[in-house]
Order: sequence, then structure tokens, then C-alpha cells
Amino acid sequence: MESLDDFIERFRRDIEAGCGCPVYQKLLKDAGYHLRKHEDPSKGLFAGIWQLKWSKRFGIPYRHSEIQVSEEHAIKAGVANRADGRDDGGWWGKPSLYWFVTEGNTESYNRAVRALSKICQVR
Repeated sequence: MESLDDFIERFRRDIEAGCGCPVYQKLLKDAGYHLRKHEDPSKGLFAGIWQLKWSKRFGIPYRHSEIQVSEEHAIKAGVANRADGRDDGGWWGKPSLYWFVTEGNTESYNRAVRALSKICQVR
């Protein structure tokens, strides 16, 4: 089973490869990470990734992570219609979109990497 730190590092590297620019990560106190396009922590924030959570589907346990982005950035990148969920005030009081990445599900992982790569490019 992959740790959150290992998952974030792999995810960061794959987004970096997809967008063609450096992606920086910052550990948050509440067991999550921010991904940024700039090394300066006050610039370029484009995603929040929250800890891997346990859930059950049809009685079968699985782990997933929620990846949150600004709806405005997702619209600019042309990926808003590919999100798994929406929150009216989740991005510091502004609308946000979510991608849910299920551990071991390559399709959900790749879908999120493609979307975040495009968001990183326009951010």
C-alpha cells in the first residue's frame, strides 16, 4: 500500500511531465498537500490534495484521495467538465472542483494527472 507522501511525489512528477514545467509540493498541517507552479509559496497554487481516505463500495474497502482545484482555473484549462465533483465555496470561498483518485485505479489517476497538467499550464 502506497503512503500519501509516495503518492504525492509520483503524482507531482507525472503532472510535471504532462505540463512541461516544474511542480512544487508543500505539506500542510492537516495531512494534505498543495501543488504549485512556482517555488515561491505565495504564487502559482493550482491544487490541494487531501489524505488518502478509507471508504466502502458494495461492502469492499478502498482508499481514495480528493484533489481540489479552483473551478475558474479548470474552466480556463478546458477540463471543468471532466471533474468528479463540485463545491460552491471550497476554494477559499470560491467554487472548486474535485477529482477522486482511487488507489490502484489507473484510469482515475491518469484522468486527474491529465486535468491537473492542463490546469498547471494555464496557471
